Amino acid sequence: MFEENNSIIIVDDQQDHLNRLSNIFCRYGIACRTLLYDGMTEIKPLTGVKIAFFDVILTTAGDESAELATLSDAMKTYISSDNNPFVLVLWTSKPEYKDKLIEYINRPGNNDKMPKPIEIDVIDKNEFLENEDALHDRLETLMNERIVKCLYSFETELRQASDKSLYEVVRLIP
Repeated sequence: MFEENNSIIIVDDQQDHLNRLSNIFCRYGIACRTLLYDGMTEIKPLTGVKIAFFDVILTTAGDESAELATLSDAMKTYISSDNNPFVLVLWTSKPEYKDKLIEYINRPGNNDKMPKPIEIDVIDKNEFLENEDALHDRLETLMNERIVKCLYSFETELRQASDKSLYEVVRLIP
């Protein structure tokens, strides 16, 4: 049986950048879903997203407003507005866009349509793209942040209790 795992998603318009980020998670057996952005993708918006990595610059057409609009549209395309709280990580060469994106997300008219992150963080591609060890360290720091641990703790504790119960039941079988 296959089950979707949308816990970690990565959205970028460059396959190489998707691979660099996802390879670090895969090296540790952590599933992540990579989504190559092309502006034409039509999918059912995902639920179960706990961490979403989005490149800010998903198009080279237009100015800063067009870039933010494209990012906003991409977030609505890939993440359901009914998604539980999640951490948005801007995986970008323009880290200064964080405040502008927050303002854009919170503007009137976006209230019900836009998935709302509980936290927004930034990973500067300029700093980390060519340095895999530094990127690994930055991701490890991110995964150890209190809010991220909180998003995963309940699910982990439930799984551990379930595994322990199943083990105990199997031990009783002769």
